[in-house]
Amino acid sequence: MKIMFRPLIGLSVVFLTLNAHAVAYWNCSSPTGPASGTWNQTNLTWTDNATYAIGAPEGGPTDPEPKSWSAFQGTDASAFGLGQAQNGIPGPYTITVDNSAGQVGTGDILVYTGPLTLTGETLDIVNILNGSPSASSDAGMVFIIHTDQIAYLNLNLTNSVGPYSHANGAGEIRPVFGNKEGLGALYLGGTNTFIGDIGVKSGILGITTDQSIPSGSSLILLNGSDIGGGADHEEDTPPVFHTGGHNQTFDQLVLDGPNSLIPRTIDFGNGQGSLVFAGNSSTNSWNSSESPVYGDSNPGPLTLVITNFVVGTTKLRFGTDANGLTSAQLAQIQFANYNNAPGKIDASGYVTPATPGLPVITSVTKANNSVTLVWEAVNGKTYRVDYKLNLSDATWTALTPDVTASGNTANYVDSTATTVQRFYRVGQLP
Repeated sequence: MKIMFRPLIGLSVVFLTLNAHAVAYWNCSSPTGPASGTWNQTNLTWTDNATYAIGAPEGGPTDPEPKSWSAFQGTDASAFGLGQAQNGIPGPYTITVDNSAGQVGTGDILVYTGPLTLTGETLDIVNILNGSPSASSDAGMVFIIHTDQIAYLNLNLTNSVGPYSHANGAGEIRPVFGNKEGLGALYLGGTNTFIGDIGVKSGILGITTDQSIPSGSSLILLNGSDIGGGADHEEDTPPVFHTGGHNQTFDQLVLDGPNSLIPRTIDFGNGQGSLVFAGNSSTNSWNSSESPVYGDSNPGPLTLVITNFVVGTTKLRFGTDANGLTSAQLAQIQFANYNNAPGKIDASGYVTPATPGLPVITSVTKANNSVTLVWEAVNGKTYRVDYKLNLSDATWTALTPDVTASGNTANYVDSTATTVQRFYRVGQLP
């Protein structure tokens, strides 16, 4: 195991262990140059000495004997720790990827100070540093954006290695391109072509343009940064996917990882846009599973919190019909702006808040002396069916037993309907 010392200006000392793999640090364009610059194979803009790179103020100090990226590609993670202004407030800097001297490729991407913007040509993920899970680390490629930091990747990410086949504690296997870790925010602004699912273990993963993530990727909302060394581990870190009001289609939505008390969140930002999970998400259990590092302190069903959803404006869709989610999954959804109402799904797969209100009777059919009523319902709520022989009657007669909904519809069969006419009403009980 390799432990690296990193003095951070205005911050506590940080250590990182990356399973005996090295880390290269962005070193500016010169010892006195700006933090911004061009990342290619030949520019002398890198160092393997953290003393010169992490937390340095804009423009240095930097390693007086910098190295080119060709010395690190294929074995190292790329770390960015510049942009720390003298007054302690991180200053923004932009790094442009240039493939004119050969394709630029990296392993993990680590951001310690920012805001950082990566732009330019395609950036290839060429190695997975943490290639296998252990008791001290989960495995896979990671984007670690540290607390209070922001990174914008406004370029195309591709992967000539992977995706990594990840098995959770329940033995379910998924092809994963990469995982967002750290309590900072990562925003994808390019049209990416990577292959594999993308996971959010902590902090925010957002998009700043329509369809930034390939439609064949699934979104996995997990919990707990557990890839890499102990200093990068953070337990119980609510993951958030932020649409920014943009349109995005995924394959499936997967809720996974430890601790059922930690919510998994989708934030629609300004309430605009459409988020579609075109695959069959109903095959996923949405139950917690063990982390190799943390275990699972509170096993059970996971909660999906939907924030900044606006009925009639925001679109959330699972599949193309009412089978896009199970009734159990719909009950695990909480629409935060609608008193944590669970979800309901329509015949086209659109999910909206199942807000309490007057039940709507959708069909009444009669066969012999039986009448069957079907109405829109809220999963888990209890309903009572009453009838009158004439609307002018003073009172209603309750039919028994009451009905507890097990999905987004409920029904009652009145086998006592022997009269010529009956009038029915359905009410939700407290």
